[in-house]
Amino acid sequence: MDKLFCKKCGELSPKCAIYEIPQNIKIDDLVNQVVFSNQECLVCHVNAQTIEEGLSINEKCDECCLCQFTCPEVSCEWHDEKLSTLEKICINDFVKLAILIKSIFPHYLVGTEVHVKGNSRTKRIDVVVVKESEIVLIKALSNIDKIPFYSRSYDDVKNCYGEIFGREIKSVCLIPEKKKENATMFEYPFCTLNELIDELGE
Repeated sequence: MDKLFCKKCGELSPKCAIYEIPQNIKIDDLVNQVVFSNQECLVCHVNAQTIEEGLSINEKCDECCLCQFTCPEVSCEWHDEKLSTLEKICINDFVKLAILIKSIFPHYLVGTEVHVKGNSRTKRIDVVVVKESEIVLIKALSNIDKIPFYSRSYDDVKNCYGEIFGREIKSVCLIPEKKKENATMFEYPFCTLNELIDELGE
């Protein structure tokens, strides 16, 4: 990772450090683009950044490259070799996952902790990605044994909102690469971070 990538855009809160993501909103508002306020979220998960006449990165950096993805001044394409560090971060912190997706696909609508109707209470979807032709519901899981439970829960959401929004709704569990082989025992959809990025780009 090039830690000197900053071109000194002059922003007081540049996207490489502070990224705005919709959080705790209703799925109806996200899909219909109703006016809502974004939350300012820290990009760096290890607090390795300072902003003084540009971005400075200190020795705490683990070179996950998320800050490079978020910078609108730098061309940073997705590569498999950046997967290992980012994967753990995105599965443990779905706000960072939302930031990554929005950075790679800026024309998509992306929200976190999105409220949907449940059987007896309001459910929250980790990350919702709204594309022109479909909506993708994402559950980040480090424990693959929970795939059936959350997949069934997300299926209920798909059945509830499919006709309302008039577009296809998909759901997928994001899991670690090292657990992919064991997850094949389940009949529900799952993917690794690299596979998710590929699928969202289709």
